[in-house]
Amino acid sequence: MGAKTTLGQPLRRVVVFSRTSRIHLRVLATLDGLVKDSAAVGLMEGRRQLKLVETGCYEVHQSVEVKLRDGRSQLQDRLAGYVIVQELPNWLPRVRLDGRGDWSMRGWFDDNYLPYRRPAAMAPWPRPKSPLLQPHRGHN
Repeated sequence: MGAKTTLGQPLRRVVVFSRTSRIHLRVLATLDGLVKDSAAVGLMEGRRQLKLVETGCYEVHQSVEVKLRDGRSQLQDRLAGYVIVQELPNWLPRVRLDGRGDWSMRGWFDDNYLPYRRPAAMAPWPRPKSPLLQPHRGHN
C-alpha cells in the first residue's frame, strides 16, 4: 500500500471480495492478526501499520520522513490507503477472469469490476448523471 504501481500512481485501495461467509470471516481474521502484528513493529521509515476503522474496513498508515524547517527530520505516519473486505452479492452470475465459460456478465461492470463500500473517511460515490435529467428552463 502506498507503493507506486506500473501505471505510476500509488496503490491506495485494495478491495477483497469473498464468495462465502466462511471465506469472509477467514479474511477478516487474517487482517485482524495483521493489525496486531503491525502494531508491534517499532517506528521506522517505510513501516506500514494496519488499523481497523470499522468492520471490513482497514486503514494502512505508512511512516515517512518529513524535513522540518530547522533542518532536522522527523518520522510521521501518513494515511497510505485502505483495505476493504466485503462479500460478493449472491445474485451475481459466475464469471471467470480468464475468459473460459460462457456465463452472463449481467450485473458486472466492464472488465469484471464491482462497486465497493467506501470507507466513511472517503467522499461518497458521485451521484450517477443522466442526459435525460436536464436542468429545467423556464418557457418564454
